[in-house]
Amino acid sequence: MATSSNSPEAVPSGKSGATKNSDIDPPRSLPLEIFLFCAFLITVAAYVVSQRTEDMGKDEAGRRQNERLHRLLQEKTKSLAYAKIGFQEEYQKHFDLAVSNFQNALVIQDTAEGHYNLGNALLLQSRRAEALDQFKAALALDPKLRDAYTSWGQALMDQGKAEEAAQVYRRAAAQAPDYSLFHFKLALALEALKKNAEALEECAQAARLGLDDADFWLQFGAWLNQEAKFAEAETNLSKAAAMRADLPNVQYQLALAEQKQGKFTEAIAHYETALSQTPEQPDTLNNLALIYATATGADARNPKMAVSLATRASTAAADKNPRFLDTLARSYAADGDFLQAALWEKKAMDQAGQAGDKDLQSELGARYALFQQHKLE
Repeated sequence: MATSSNSPEAVPSGKSGATKNSDIDPPRSLPLEIFLFCAFLITVAAYVVSQRTEDMGKDEAGRRQNERLHRLLQEKTKSLAYAKIGFQEEYQKHFDLAVSNFQNALVIQDTAEGHYNLGNALLLQSRRAEALDQFKAALALDPKLRDAYTSWGQALMDQGKAEEAAQVYRRAAAQAPDYSLFHFKLALALEALKKNAEALEECAQAARLGLDDADFWLQFGAWLNQEAKFAEAETNLSKAAAMRADLPNVQYQLALAEQKQGKFTEAIAHYETALSQTPEQPDTLNNLALIYATATGADARNPKMAVSLATRASTAAADKNPRFLDTLARSYAADGDFLQAALWEKKAMDQAGQAGDKDLQSELGARYALFQQHKLE
């Protein structure tokens, strides 16, 4: 049957009627839009307020930080001013005023350097116990403050407390094992304790670490001489002499190392230099006399000079040193005067006996017998 064109279209099975546009887009709600807009404004306002509050907090924190830094700077400036005055008073030997100013510096700022400065000033007043307390306080604040260790250890050495000084220097060397000076300082303390082998090892370590100082090479060389390591001693002592030819004892120790190696020409030159610096040094006079009396080479042998020098050495020792008397006897024998040689050797032998040195007495007795027979040794 025919369908009119004005009839509605057929709806497929299972479908409801056609959906209207009003079902998809709900009608606009003015109150809702107002609410959402207000919420947006509140959110924006809250963010702005939060940011401004945060910025203000930062400004306040910055202001407080600046104030703190300014205060610290002022304190540092005042502390340094007191310290400067302390150094000036110390230089002028006004040690009580130096102590007072260093104390004022510490009141303003408690620093390791401040305690160290005060400790040194107290040492100059011989207030050693108080000084040691200051060095300890300095190291408590800064365990790496090297000068505090050296001053502390030296103060103990000056008091004859070598064992305590060695402990301080061991602690220092443990803190800074590559610092050569600590090893040398420890060596000095060990030598005072008669621990010569350990002292030499610490010196060797200081040398390996690069310590290059005239006093160090002199001390190292002198200890090597004591251990009869004369070639090594000569090397080190030559370094000391090259740095400071006028260093007390360096010429003598260098000459001794050369003499023990049979280098008589070199030894004579250094002994003579030593005598030009200290004319009546008994050991120098005696050793030079012994070379002139006993050297086999014609260029080094000079018996008359030997007698003169040996006489001066013995006189300087008030004729109380059996070794010096022995040298005088040997000098007379070298000069052909066996009567005087036997006379002085007998005195030397008797003094060795009085001192209870039987080995020396036996040695001198053998020479005495030779001189009685007009024979050289």
